[in-house]
Amino acid sequence: MPQVDFYVLTDNHTSPERFACKLINKAWTQGNQIHVYTASRTEAERFDDLLWTFRDSSFLPHSLAAEDGQNENPIVIGWQDTHPQGKQVMLSLTPAVPAFATEFARIIEIVVGDQARRQQERERYRHYRVLGCDMHQHSIDSVHD
Repeated sequence: MPQVDFYVLTDNHTSPERFACKLINKAWTQGNQIHVYTASRTEAERFDDLLWTFRDSSFLPHSLAAEDGQNENPIVIGWQDTHPQGKQVMLSLTPAVPAFATEFARIIEIVVGDQARRQQERERYRHYRVLGCDMHQHSIDSVHD
């Protein structure tokens, strides 16, 4: 079963999407193949744009997911059931746990915000626990570029 890491952003000024970019950068520099899971193609395209502008001094090789699951880039952004084959890490930017989540060795979840969003996070935590995942939680006080 996968290892699931919940990163709890305690600083309300930290953008979860920018923090996700930092986690993706770290995972990629460690040699991982990464799938970013979004709720829709529109959100995937928005995150794709963010990865292009995330840092002026570096480039993260990424692309949107291909319908057939064949992607050459080490970082692929997908939505709904669109997911690449052979990726080790999934970073989820949605309130739902995808049915294919257990195909990954590691899952990254970012916890932010108000009580309603925190309740969604608790439900995902319970879902992963029922699946038998290895659970970890990390409190993040502030993030600097």
